Amino acid sequence: MPQRPWSIEINQFEGYIPNFWDDEYPIIGNKGQASAMTNINLLNPNVLTQGPGLVNLTNNSVVTTMIKGILRRYVEGLSAVAAVGGNKVYKLTTGEVTSDGNFPHTIDKAAVTSEDGEDVLYYQGAILYSYNHSGAAGDVGRWTGAASFDDDYMSTVPTGATTLQGDVPHPMWLGGDDVAYIGNGHYVATLNTTTFTDQALDLPVGEVVVAGGYTSNRNYIATNNPNVSVSAQAESSIYIWDGVSRSWEFQIRVYGKIGAIWIKNGVVYVFYQDISSTGGFKLGFISNNGVKDICNFTGSLPLYYQVTEIKNHIMWASSGQVWAYGAATNLLPTRLFQYCDGGYATLGGISNVFGVLYIASTDAVNFRLAQPSGYDVNAAWKTISFDVANGREKSVMSKISIFTEPISSGGQLDVTLKANYGAISKALTSVNGQLLTRHVILRDEFEVENFRLDFDWSAGSTTNPVKIRKIIIDGYYNLNQ
Repeated sequence: MPQRPWSIEINQFEGYIPNFWDDEYPIIGNKGQASAMTNINLLNPNVLTQGPGLVNLTNNSVVTTMIKGILRRYVEGLSAVAAVGGNKVYKLTTGEVTSDGNFPHTIDKAAVTSEDGEDVLYYQGAILYSYNHSGAAGDVGRWTGAASFDDDYMSTVPTGATTLQGDVPHPMWLGGDDVAYIGNGHYVATLNTTTFTDQALDLPVGEVVVAGGYTSNRNYIATNNPNVSVSAQAESSIYIWDGVSRSWEFQIRVYGKIGAIWIKNGVVYVFYQDISSTGGFKLGFISNNGVKDICNFTGSLPLYYQVTEIKNHIMWASSGQVWAYGAATNLLPTRLFQYCDGGYATLGGISNVFGVLYIASTDAVNFRLAQPSGYDVNAAWKTISFDVANGREKSVMSKISIFTEPISSGGQLDVTLKANYGAISKALTSVNGQLLTRHVILRDEFEVENFRLDFDWSAGSTTNPVKIRKIIIDGYYNLNQ
């Protein structure tokens, strides 16, 4: 009987398809994209493999609070970076939380309780740490030298000293004008060397500053109205301000709650949520006085201390996981993927510290600060659904080959074929074997109209990964059927 061959080769892995949450067997998308994934590392554009596992930093036992703000820069004089959360200030070195007579430092402002750290900022040779406390107020402490702390600095020392608004986020960022900016309810506060102005910018009542940043001689200030944790639509804005005038220069209205902004090479990226869709969590950027969407994701909205950058990829926290968007170089297409687990179910701050991703998390009882290590076996990838049906011919699948890098002892990948919208589910030959790079996992013939391949690393290794370079699926059409 005459046969007409068909073949599908996947040699570029491109992250999630658009609207991946809408259909279990989607046919829209590029052949190298995924319909679902768990803990997948696409930082290397040449391979598809397991995302990293996590290991706690040395002395993690002294982390007794949920860390939020983690300093985004190395402080040369301290050979360390700072982090804050709860009533603690932490000193972090490479792979270690400092534990000595000075650290962790307990924030203990006189006559108040419930100190709860928000953010950290390096400013003019000192580290500032913002926090809320009892009495519906907040403050900014100051760490100078090796271990000298003034927990009530902003309310007692600078000209114009006073407390901050309470029970609101207090993100801090540095301006190109060498001014420290602080979110303060519906105000933006400033510290200009030793002069503090708690209401330098007065925004409309009801607005709450949730994130901010500085680029091109302007502040970009993200607000929500109302700023509530329940699933409710907010009237949000991004205000553009020169840092000097009594009012903002321009307002960009955003339909949805804003979580964070991230500034990369002068581009202002915005994370916000449209609650009408499961995939209504959006990453966009400011363009022509508006926000242009570039991808959607599921889970939860990252906050100002839950965004960072690794290897030319923006990374953020979402429902206990870390997601990524970007490309290894600007010459390659961008990709959206879920990169790794965050540790405990509730994530705190994430940051690129010493060139390594640090992730804080808690289960409400225990706390951890961890970094990537090895490989996670809780890793999975599902392709799109390939439609090979033909109205005048029957399609037959005959062979599937997977090409990998050499696999060391313990490395294993299991593959399941889901055909005809799941009516056929067939476990294929496992991919393993030392030093093998070509694996034929199917030598059989059966009719299919559509199919999806599900990859599962759960029986694999945390030290010896399976890295896929190419997948080839072969078949043919029976003519005159």
